[in-house]
Amino acid sequence: MAAADVSGDLAAWLMPARAPDGDTPDLAERNLLHANVVSWLDAAEYQEVAPQLGYEPLDPHEMSEIRGPRDEAVQTYGQEFGKPNGWAA
Repeated sequence: MAAADVSGDLAAWLMPARAPDGDTPDLAERNLLHANVVSWLDAAEYQEVAPQLGYEPLDPHEMSEIRGPRDEAVQTYGQEFGKPNGWAA
């Protein structure tokens, strides 16, 4: 199960929809890339509850594939970006 890495092409296409005053020119990209953070948060939560629900946890390789794009986004936008609503930080 590989995490979907959001394409910069789509973010570039959405960029003209930014705030009229230009204060947040990267808002569309931030919002799209935050999907990688949400995927990681969901996977981490799944790992915690899977045994209680009778499911197999994800293997370490799958977790690594999900975490990679999340880590890249957090490295770009800072630690606050790694939180549930971090795209708006």
